[in-house]
Amino acid sequence: MIIEELKLKDKEQAKQVLVNSYMQYEETFKPKEHWLRYLGDIKAAIDDPTVEKIFVAKHEGKIVGTASMYANSDVAYPGTDYGVDYTLLRYLAVTPKSRGLGVARALLEVGIQYTFQKNEPYMYLFTGEMMTSAIHLYEKYGFDRDPQVESKFMSTARCYRIKSGVLEVQKRL
Repeated sequence: MIIEELKLKDKEQAKQVLVNSYMQYEETFKPKEHWLRYLGDIKAAIDDPTVEKIFVAKHEGKIVGTASMYANSDVAYPGTDYGVDYTLLRYLAVTPKSRGLGVARALLEVGIQYTFQKNEPYMYLFTGEMMTSAIHLYEKYGFDRDPQVESKFMSTARCYRIKSGVLEVQKRL
């Protein structure tokens, strides 16, 4: 598996990976309009000019995962006031057929290293309660919840953070 920055020629493939990866959650969004809005956000994510970096995981020459890095929560979630002033990972996606290959772990690791290179002490991410596999991965990997940030929104979302840094990265390998 190779992790690299998204190339222009791979944008359409990356969009399809995002959509395919998140389709399993369609039925959890009520009313249907919420899903359609979320799906629109997912489709637009690859072309978002506010994203700092998009990393892709390639396996056997095909994109099997993506992760987008944003400067902070104001950029990642415009119009909100979550107050996260650190790098935020969003749209972590792995194709259903590629799950279990370590794709998400590899993308998380690259995100943490990217955050460390920016000299930031934490990397943040938000996830929905229905994303139980992702939650399990984050908690197993050492992410902890930030209740102070979570208290700023009333929803089924969770806010996780992890310390960046070489020593922390080495401990998780």
